[in-house]
Amino acid sequence: MKTFFHRSLKKRIIVTAACISFSTVILLSAISLSYFQAYARKNVIQSSEFNLRLVAGLIEQDLTAIDTLSKWCFINEQFIDYLEDSSGNPKLALNAYKILSDEYYDNRSYSYIQRLIITDINRTKILQVGNLSSNGPPVTVYNIDKIIDFSSKKSLIWPDIEKDPLSPSISLSLIRPIKNLNTGKLLGYVYLSVNPSVITDRLKDYQTKPGNYLYIAIGKNTYKIENGNFITSKLNIEFSETLQKNALSGNTRVGLETLANGKTQIIVSHPIASSGLKLFQSLSEELVTEQQNLYLRLLVLLAGGIILLAVVLSLSLTQMINAPIRLLRQKIDKIGQGDFSLDHKIEWDNEFGYIGHGINKLAQDVQILMEKRLSDEKQKRDLEYQMLQSQINPHFLYNTLGSIKWMAHIQGADGIEQMAISLSRLLKNIAKGTKELISLEDELSLLNDYFIIQKYRYGGLITMEIDIPENLKNNCIPRFTLQPLVENAIFHGIEPKGGTGCILIKACETETGILISVFDDGIGMKVETIKKIFNGEENTHSALFKQIGILNVHKRIQHNFGKDFGISINSNLGEYTCINVHLPRHPL
Repeated sequence: MKTFFHRSLKKRIIVTAACISFSTVILLSAISLSYFQAYARKNVIQSSEFNLRLVAGLIEQDLTAIDTLSKWCFINEQFIDYLEDSSGNPKLALNAYKILSDEYYDNRSYSYIQRLIITDINRTKILQVGNLSSNGPPVTVYNIDKIIDFSSKKSLIWPDIEKDPLSPSISLSLIRPIKNLNTGKLLGYVYLSVNPSVITDRLKDYQTKPGNYLYIAIGKNTYKIENGNFITSKLNIEFSETLQKNALSGNTRVGLETLANGKTQIIVSHPIASSGLKLFQSLSEELVTEQQNLYLRLLVLLAGGIILLAVVLSLSLTQMINAPIRLLRQKIDKIGQGDFSLDHKIEWDNEFGYIGHGINKLAQDVQILMEKRLSDEKQKRDLEYQMLQSQINPHFLYNTLGSIKWMAHIQGADGIEQMAISLSRLLKNIAKGTKELISLEDELSLLNDYFIIQKYRYGGLITMEIDIPENLKNNCIPRFTLQPLVENAIFHGIEPKGGTGCILIKACETETGILISVFDDGIGMKVETIKKIFNGEENTHSALFKQIGILNVHKRIQHNFGKDFGISINSNLGEYTCINVHLPRHPL
């Protein structure tokens, strides 16, 4: 019984499903509502903090760019020279204005700058740029005191929102002194007023729930931001260490504000670095309650799901069975792709293990059968090649050709002598054995003996040129690859033309190997003829071998080197034929 239970996958799945269901019920029952409430509050605070930090960072980028422009003004030497000049040199004024204008338009936040004014301590020299310079009355020596309060002569950082005296707009402004960098003497002031839209533009898409608001502290005042407007408000915040623990950053402060109706709301604040400004967001308790209710609904759904869990886990039987089935299918697919290696991972100690063992045995048997089939095919090819040799391998031909050679030599018939020597060498090379791959150099030697015979046969009307680099001549090639192609060029290309002809053999390296081209200037081939050759319908058998033609050569190359190699034919009817032999780079 114990052995049966150990090997029964179904019983193991049932026990596992029951254990998981029981554990899940216990775990969910142990969850306290207080944790939900704490998590809801923490989630709301951190979400608001993240949004405030993101918006504060965007506002800070614009304010920092604007502040950098003001700092650049009171350390620029050309402005100092302009303010120190007592001669009224117009060139200094023009250069200073051009530099100020260029730097203004190069600033990434120039569109928010309403006025940028540089003036001397006596207010007799004024340089100004900004959006209000062209839309409102210009600042002159007569009204500059209305714009700038020189009484304090202090450097202030965005003290408050104030109304522009010369226009209906409001602005954030600051003033900084310009001093001689060497002596420290006060020379003038830089005044900068900025449109508050630099803040509100970044808050347009800021989403808040009803009853929650955004505030900003500027100087000593606090404003509620509503529909792009600044409404003076007051916040009485009591910061809480308990709530502060929910914050992600130490720069963020979290507290509670008690409202007039006695209710409380959470306030999250985050500074806009280096500007003195702070952003606030109020979070009503309704928002926390809404989050809490969401988690409670989720808990109810999970509890209801427990009721169906037993059924689902029963159905998970199929899921646990799917894993071994998937591995078995993958192994069968590998067998279909030619991978017959043993995979012991599919021989489990259960019902599927017997199937896996059978698949492994089947794969091993198929591999043995295929190896035997390949061995039989190789023996068959060797026998066919030996039969091919025996067709032209009568030994008495050697002696006869030797006698012809000596008679031709005695009688001074050099042509007969060369033909006899070439034919004798050709027959001996054919009879050398069953080695199918030889070097390209040896193949060219066989081809040369064959061509000498054909040259005398056609009375010197055909010529053959060979242009093959020395470094490629050691590449291996199936024996009698080029001879049938040259013979085809003579019999089917040049001879029907009825005149002289030339055969050119070239070779070069390619990305995948080497390319040997056999070119003749014969009558060419039709596209249909080329298709028939590769379909086995056209008779291109040569005169020397009855069974070696273009298709035979193509198949022998693919058999030795794979489907990526072989023969292709390019031809133009009445002009030429070029047979390309694609071989791998494989030195012998």
